[in-house]
Order: sequence, then C-alpha cells, then structure tokens
Amino acid sequence: MVRFLLTLALLCALGTVGFGYYNRAKLGRLVQDLASARQEDDRTKKAIAQLQQRLKSGEERQAGELKIMQDQQQKLAADLAATKAHLDRATEQLELRDKENKALTAALTQAGQNIEQKQRAESERNALAGRLIRVEDTLNQLRLSMAATAAAKGKPKVAPPIEGTILSMNPGAQALTISLGRNAGLAPNARLTVIKNGVTLSQLRVVSVDKDSCVAEFVSAAPENFAKVAVGDPVTLATR
Repeated sequence: MVRFLLTLALLCALGTVGFGYYNRAKLGRLVQDLASARQEDDRTKKAIAQLQQRLKSGEERQAGELKIMQDQQQKLAADLAATKAHLDRATEQLELRDKENKALTAALTQAGQNIEQKQRAESERNALAGRLIRVEDTLNQLRLSMAATAAAKGKPKVAPPIEGTILSMNPGAQALTISLGRNAGLAPNARLTVIKNGVTLSQLRVVSVDKDSCVAEFVSAAPENFAKVAVGDPVTLATR
C-alpha cells in the first residue's frame, strides 16, 4: 500500500514537472507570438503612418493642383472677358466703319450723279454755244456780205454791226470767251463793247482769236468788272 502511494506520488510529481515544462514551452511560444504580434503591430503602424503621410501628401498635391486649376480658370475667365470686350469694340468699330462706308458710297454715288449731270449740262452748254456761234457767225457773214454788196453798188460805206455773245467767264484768269472770231473779222487788240438793253456795261480788248471765238479781257482793271456782266450778254465789235 505504501509502495503504491509512493508510486502514485512519484507519478504525480513527474506529471507536475511535465506539465510545468509544457506550460513553460507554451508560455515561451506565447511570448514569441506576442513579440511577433508586437512587431507586426509596429509594422502595421509604420505602414499606416506611411499611408497617412502619402495620403496627406496626395491631399496637399491635389490641393495645390486644385489651386493651380482655379488660378488658371480665373485667368482664362479674365482673358475671355477681355477678348469679349475687345470683340465688342471691334464689332462697334466695324459697324461704324460700315456705316461710314455706306455713307461714303452714297456720297460717291451722288457725286458721280452730280458729275454726270454737270457733264451733261456742260455738253449741252457746249452744244448750245456751238449752235449760237454758228448762228451768229452766219448772221455776221450775212451782214458783211450785205455791206460788201452795198459798197459794190456805190452806196456809202457803212461798217455793219458785228455781234456776239459772252460764252464763259474766268475771274481767276481775268478772261472772257466771246462768240466772235476771225470769221467775223476780229484780230488781237480789237475792241468789244458789252451792251445790254441799250446800256453799255463794259469795254473789252481781244487777247487771242480763233476761227469763230476769241478770248478777251476788260480794258480797265476794276474789281466790279465781272459783277457787271454775265454769260449770255451781247457783245458788239466796237472798232474794226
């Protein structure tokens, strides 16, 4: 009985020692596992810190990029506003120039019409002057022929009246164009008299002579000379 109890006690002691060794090994493994867990936790914390730093850097970079984009957007908006204002001014100037061009075109058209009217009037005046010259030249030739016939018949020699008309006046050149020329017996320095309604208006001197017209000037240089006479006034050869 005692031996059994001793054996049982020995077995219990051995079991206790074995269980102690087992617990010590398990405790060692637990300590190792805890150290590994702590290391993993440290690595996790470092990874989280790195992720947070990267996230912060990314947020800062995104904030910077957003600020740049906002600045660019504001600059583009300002450029767009300036471009629109410039375009509005250019449009206004274009419309103003278009109006000026239309006004100039209308004025040019009117001027062209006026020039055409003046040209037609000048052409008509020249045609009428030519007809007048031919009629007056015919009458003067008839008067000269009648005077020559009368002289041939032995009648007293009487100078026939040679009559013409003022065709144009040039105050700048102090000259008048008269519808009398060589056909009517005119020569340079011949004297002409402007008579209207029986009243002598002025005396002229022939400067140059053509076939059926001449250029004359006033005998006396007076400032009111051109105010006394007008185109269409009759002119008579005073001396031959």
